[in-house]
Amino acid sequence: MLGQKVSLDDFTLWTPSSVYFDEFIKVKSLKDWEFERKDNYWIAESPFYEDGMERFRDFVGQSPVWRTNSEKVFKENNPFATIHLPTWATHSVCQLLRDFFVAECGASFHNYHYEEWGNIFDRNYCKPLKRWRIPHMDWPKGIVGNLWFDGGESTGTKLYRYKRNVHVTQMEFHFNPELPQHHKWMSYADDDRADEWFNFEDADYWEFEEIDFAPAKTGTMTLYRSNTAHDPFITPETNFRWSHTFCCFADHVS
Repeated sequence: MLGQKVSLDDFTLWTPSSVYFDEFIKVKSLKDWEFERKDNYWIAESPFYEDGMERFRDFVGQSPVWRTNSEKVFKENNPFATIHLPTWATHSVCQLLRDFFVAECGASFHNYHYEEWGNIFDRNYCKPLKRWRIPHMDWPKGIVGNLWFDGGESTGTKLYRYKRNVHVTQMEFHFNPELPQHHKWMSYADDDRADEWFNFEDADYWEFEEIDFAPAKTGTMTLYRSNTAHDPFITPETNFRWSHTFCCFADHVS
């Protein structure tokens, strides 16, 4: 049990505080941000000026882990332990992604929103839900950026094309009872967890085509459209991996 708090010194003080954050960790403008377009994703340098990447990583490292996502009673499709940050620490990176989405994808917005979450893979903790080791989509329209603090050993994100119909972000095996894959999907209880991490290897059965691999290179950001089916790939040599995801999701796109 925690001891009684009697002064401000007994609390955790975030460094930098919200007052000085934008001055201490500066996010690049789109014109200063270097990135390379691949067939189905982009790879970009740090979105921060100077040593901002290291400063941001250290800032996130002060944050508490909200949940391991391996709790038996918690039914979360993200298999990795999660951190969330206050909006004052993420708004500038999310705005950069919005500018990127408009410039690179030609999107125009009526309504949009931002999301963010941390992803910490620790092999000693990770016990993913079996039904969510199948590739998924994040949002119908938008851009997702994964900022890599520690990419592990030759890990990354596998990108897929689903060969059947998609409704919003649900693929046909989720909802079509005539498909054998639907029955397989339904056979996994929503709290059925694996005892340890495993990579998705049944692309042919689930009717996916692997179209690309976005590498988790420490110090970079990989970006892809939010309606791209994807799945994390982690090599047996990797026991720890750490990233933070930023998203600009368009509610209406023309």
